[in-house]
Amino acid sequence: MSGNLESSGIKSGSIADNLSVYLLAVGSVLLLLIILYVVMKVAKKYKEKIKEKLLEQKKKFIYNGLIRSLSLSYLSTCIAVYANIYAMRE
Repeated sequence: MSGNLESSGIKSGSIADNLSVYLLAVGSVLLLLIILYVVMKVAKKYKEKIKEKLLEQKKKFIYNGLIRSLSLSYLSTCIAVYANIYAMRE
């Protein structure tokens, strides 16, 4: 891979390497949701509070964070594909 692409933040030609932060974030969120689901089932008195907080966070995240995250991951994927195509030509 060329030095210019490495200096711009592209670690390698692998899409998984370049999107590792997003994959880690998705895994963490899923783990948190599983934990909250178990707490809701076990502790009935916290069910409504947890449900309200989850709905509030869902509204905030869907339109701001999700769109931003998807556009950044798409851009990173495009750059990684370009780097692979460029490396094949050399």
